Amino acid sequence: MGLVYLLGELIIFVKRKKQSNKSNHKINYKFPKQTIQLIIHLFFFFCFLLSINLTLLRFVTGTVSTEGKTTDLDIFYVLDTSLSMNTEDMNGQSRIDNAKDTLLDFSLKLENHRIGLVTYNHIAIVESPLSNDRDMLSTALETVSTVEYMYANGSFASVGLEKAYERFFPKNDVLTDRGKIIILLSDGTDSGKYDLSPIIDKLNDKNIPVYTVGVGTKSGGTIPWMLDEDEKRTVTYDNRDVISTLEDESLIEISENTGGKYFTISNMDELEKVIRNSEYKISPNTNSPSTIYEETYFISSIISLLLLLLTMFNINDYKTKLRKKRK
Repeated sequence: MGLVYLLGELIIFVKRKKQSNKSNHKINYKFPKQTIQLIIHLFFFFCFLLSINLTLLRFVTGTVSTEGKTTDLDIFYVLDTSLSMNTEDMNGQSRIDNAKDTLLDFSLKLENHRIGLVTYNHIAIVESPLSNDRDMLSTALETVSTVEYMYANGSFASVGLEKAYERFFPKNDVLTDRGKIIILLSDGTDSGKYDLSPIIDKLNDKNIPVYTVGVGTKSGGTIPWMLDEDEKRTVTYDNRDVISTLEDESLIEISENTGGKYFTISNMDELEKVIRNSEYKISPNTNSPSTIYEETYFISSIISLLLLLLTMFNINDYKTKLRKKRK
């Protein structure tokens, strides 16, 4: 509003000078003192607007270089979605639903870490990339389901681990030196069918431990599957129900061979303690110098205030002189 007022005053002043020059039948090519003063006022006001914008943008200047180890992790959940995860042996709840609920609660406890989600059966899919956005992760978990057909060629932990490993190192990610871990959740069925040596070697080369979590019980249960929306059956072999149990041998092997540890779904609190332990948080690759930007917008705030006061004072001074001149 002040800028509009000043521009209006400048236009009126120029028009009056033109009329005055015409009445005197001569043209004055010099800028009168009042015009120069008004231009100076406009310049001050422009500087004020620029300064206040820098303040609102939280302008930063200067950097401070620091060296230290980061405690923020990149974590990939690798979740088994094979048909056996439909088994309802978790206090009346299916394994897949129990794992999803557990991960939703678990994610909220890991405040500063980026988390992503990979699901696998005979193939692996990135459901959610590495991110601090817990809403996106929650939405991805809520929509996860098991395979919808019985003959899905089993579940292979190797494809899930391989997919997570690939997504740890995207080309455009500047945070690739952060500590990294994988949390693999499965009932263990068929998890060791493929040769795990190649992916384990890759993980060990990058110091990425795999913490495995067994989902299910040793007593197990039948495996429900849907022919269609109205017909529900159980998986059978030779006219007998197939009983799926927790087979944790391959899960223990994966964790031991990557420097991780095996847990059951019921003691995820212990896994949280392990992640929070600094011994496991810090990767050897995270000891590089980092740069921290200093926010100095308070300087522009002070400048803005001074310019505003100066502009207001000059406007009032100009208006007073202009009124005297008109009289």
